[in-house]
Amino acid sequence: MFSKEKSHLVVVTGVTRRQIWHVWQDINNWHKWDHDIEWARLKDPFITGSNFELKPRSGPKVNIQLHDVEFEQGFTDFCQFPLARMYSIHKMRESDDGVEVSHTIRIEGLLAHLWWQLVGKHIAAGMSQHTEAMIEHARLHE
Repeated sequence: MFSKEKSHLVVVTGVTRRQIWHVWQDINNWHKWDHDIEWARLKDPFITGSNFELKPRSGPKVNIQLHDVEFEQGFTDFCQFPLARMYSIHKMRESDDGVEVSHTIRIEGLLAHLWWQLVGKHIAAGMSQHTEAMIEHARLHE
């Protein structure tokens, strides 16, 4: 199987895992801090197996499934492309220096390299800015 991925890791202070978790699970308000999102809609609880819709500003609506949700530790979601699947992996943990927050974009499948060029690399290019905006939103909105 072919795959392509990119990760971003930052250590932050002045914000708790609970604050970050609150922002992550509030999918319906992601557009308030991620300006590449027009809207996102989660109707079910933020748990493994729940589905949500997300409309990027520069593309069509996407159906996404929460794949692996671990309370105040992280979550993975994925969407299906023809002959590929894109995962967005969000994790956090306490460290001696603060809270480590990571975000990984991974695309797997026969057409992973094509979908990386069409979608993945654009998402990966904005990961650091989106992570910083999410953390700032968490600090301001307890």
